[in-house]
Amino acid sequence: MKRRLFISHTSKTAAATERLESLRDALVARGFDVLVDRDHLEPGDDWREEIYTWLGLCDMAVVLIAPRALEPDNPWVAREATILMWRRALDPGFTVVPVLVDGVTVESLQAGPFRDLLLEAVQSEVVTDDGGNAWIEPLADRLKSKAGGSGIAAEAPVRRLADRLATELEKVSPRLLPRAAELTNVELGPWRPDADLIDRLALQILHLGMAGSEQALVHLHEYGTAAACLRSVLDVIAPGWVDLCAAHHLAGLAVGEDAGTSLLLNTETTWAAEMFIRRASGSPNPESWPYVPLADVLDEDVESLAEGLREALINKLRLVDDFHAGNLDNRLAGLLEERKAARKPVFVVMRYSAGLMQHLKALKQRFPTLCFIVLGGADSDEAAGLPGLRIIEPRLGPDDVARAQLQYDNINSQLTGN
Repeated sequence: MKRRLFISHTSKTAAATERLESLRDALVARGFDVLVDRDHLEPGDDWREEIYTWLGLCDMAVVLIAPRALEPDNPWVAREATILMWRRALDPGFTVVPVLVDGVTVESLQAGPFRDLLLEAVQSEVVTDDGGNAWIEPLADRLKSKAGGSGIAAEAPVRRLADRLATELEKVSPRLLPRAAELTNVELGPWRPDADLIDRLALQILHLGMAGSEQALVHLHEYGTAAACLRSVLDVIAPGWVDLCAAHHLAGLAVGEDAGTSLLLNTETTWAAEMFIRRASGSPNPESWPYVPLADVLDEDVESLAEGLREALINKLRLVDDFHAGNLDNRLAGLLEERKAARKPVFVVMRYSAGLMQHLKALKQRFPTLCFIVLGGADSDEAAGLPGLRIIEPRLGPDDVARAQLQYDNINSQLTGN
């Protein structure tokens, strides 16, 4: 099977177009299935969601960073790079090669839209354009060598999620599938699997998310598909409304980037935090990255907070209490270390308050392997300026959470009758 390689670019000049086409041709000649938006997107395509799907499916990526990509009104290369770095945070073996062209330098990335991407993680991969495209052939050879290596790459997140959906759709009567596919009429271009209808339908449902898949799910339910099966499908696609660029922040924190920081989410609902965590994990298993919600912090002292968090973690991680509390504490610390090393972090979700901010640093010191998310709610702007907090960007719009939760509740009620 050909390896899928995505090229992120902004090519508005004749020279940039020539460079892009030369790179594409060199990669195709070496057996890659190359995806370039100018080749595959048709007028009328939902191109943003289409590209997000490709970013989630690709096996490798090249990011061409030209001066135009550093401009505030041209955010798309930076957004694509953000999603690709999310992929790399989940899988260090995922190859992302930044190519600096037309005078862009590593230093110039630190002041623009790429400044928070921690590109130093792929600094050894960076290629600098020599002005004559002489770098293209060596890069294509290097990528071919990587693609043919003996290492086993982690499965792409979109592929993993689609496989989980396909497992549920295999339980559906085959006679119902064509109509469901018709109701989710979306093409996934050259990367649409051609093996079978179930696989295509799984990717279509994942691509469309809750709003676009509602009719198909209700159709399957009305004609006898078990509600439990369709609820499983709904749970897999529910986090799809969360922007993958925002998910990058959680993935970075999960793998230890900027370990002294807690994340600030500008909402007050724990449900939204759960959706962000599940989206960032890229896993169909909702417990892959478990989270512990803590009660509102008012006047408690840090010892009480730490003990409450300890008990919540023990319950969440299903640790059996030993006769000796010290043994249990050691087991908890060891398990949290193991999860962090395996890139399966545990999150703590808390609402913003003055009492929390007074003790947050001490809590992080007590539990250094945990990832903390603070729900800012109406106080998000005030909290965003505090040391030790980094707000998740792009921020949620005023109605984003309410709209997503309404969609979820509406579909769920149609599937369960509740």
